[in-house]
Amino acid sequence: MPLSKDDRIAFSLQIVNADAQVKGIDLAKAQLQAEIEKLQKLDTANKNLFDPYNILTNSYQAEINLLDGILRTTFTEQDIQNSANKTVGNFFYPNVLTVTVPSLAATNNIWTKIKPFALGYAIGKNYSEGNGTIQKEGDLITTALGYITAAGANTDIENTTGQQCTGTPPDTIVTFPAVQTLKTDLVNNINALKTFILNEATVISAIVDSDPTRSAQNTAALNDINNVIIPALNLWLGYVDFNTSHGQTTCAGFNGYNANLLAPTKLHSVQLAALQSALTARSAFITTRIGQLTANLGNISQDISTGELISSSGLYGQRYNFLLLRLNLLGGTLNQLVTMQNGSAGQGSMRANILNNKAIYMSIVPTSILAAPGNGTATINVVNASLFAPGDTVWIMAEGQEELQRGIKSVAGTLVVLNDIIPAKYRPGEKARIYKDLT
Repeated sequence: MPLSKDDRIAFSLQIVNADAQVKGIDLAKAQLQAEIEKLQKLDTANKNLFDPYNILTNSYQAEINLLDGILRTTFTEQDIQNSANKTVGNFFYPNVLTVTVPSLAATNNIWTKIKPFALGYAIGKNYSEGNGTIQKEGDLITTALGYITAAGANTDIENTTGQQCTGTPPDTIVTFPAVQTLKTDLVNNINALKTFILNEATVISAIVDSDPTRSAQNTAALNDINNVIIPALNLWLGYVDFNTSHGQTTCAGFNGYNANLLAPTKLHSVQLAALQSALTARSAFITTRIGQLTANLGNISQDISTGELISSSGLYGQRYNFLLLRLNLLGGTLNQLVTMQNGSAGQGSMRANILNNKAIYMSIVPTSILAAPGNGTATINVVNASLFAPGDTVWIMAEGQEELQRGIKSVAGTLVVLNDIIPAKYRPGEKARIYKDLT
């Protein structure tokens, strides 16, 4: 069914406008790309400010996790990117209705403020403002102290030799299974504790901190490991398990034998007392170190109704301030960058859509703009004469003028000879064009 006049005019106009629209988009996109490149450099600079503090914060978290057993969260550049893009489940602009965020209960677990949400990942918590748990050094120390206490139920000679006297005629000195098992359990525990503490030392050694106070604390923490607790554990582990060279054959002789003459052994009272003292001192140091690390990490308090910080301290506060430079919805470089990149992508989609629409319209209404104004003759000069052939019924249109119907008599190069004249007022500047209807 042939197109209506209005439809022919509208489609042909869209065709001749398409190239100019594409050119305008290309120009705007080039200008936007220049701004994107400038902003990318600033965002990279902001990232360079942020990254060292994030690494340092994560390093201190890794140590304190091992000391208090509270598993603190970390996040990566991809998580920051996700937050800027408002990806579902992102860390700093919570947006999942079905996942509970206690502070956001009144807003259906959605964060709508300008500044990033600071009560989750910004302070080592998870999406729901909680923490996981892991084994801590104190767990191993508590177990070791329990074994030492259990050893107190035995006599020193039993602990030192790993033997007991049955006391049934005749007196028999035999292996004491409970003491043997206790020794094995304690050795395994101390070896596990040693491995655990050496891992802590690796974590501390990896911390690079220019702050003199924190650096001095780190040195003291390493010294306590390398020069105090590890030597104490090694000393105890180096003792023989048992010494049975008492030469006694009776219960009276065995039970009355001076165990000090067989020491040092792992379960002798003196060696156990030294181990207990070292473990107790280590526990006290852990308490001190947890206090230091807690202060170093600091905290953040945020007004949920406004998003403004009530207070911030330590590395958490410093890290969050640098994160603001990127994620603040008003001026954050990464947020701006994402907006511009989305705009550029949108322009690309618009460009492709214009060209796609042009191709569709051309398949219905092949159109060419005039290369020169009409000259009051039947011959016109067109940009693309290959669209037309002798015998075609065509229309000539210019904005502000009437649509003229003509027939083509001949086509040669870019010249089209019609069956009637075209006035000079049909000019390319007014989108003068020739088209035909293929419907």
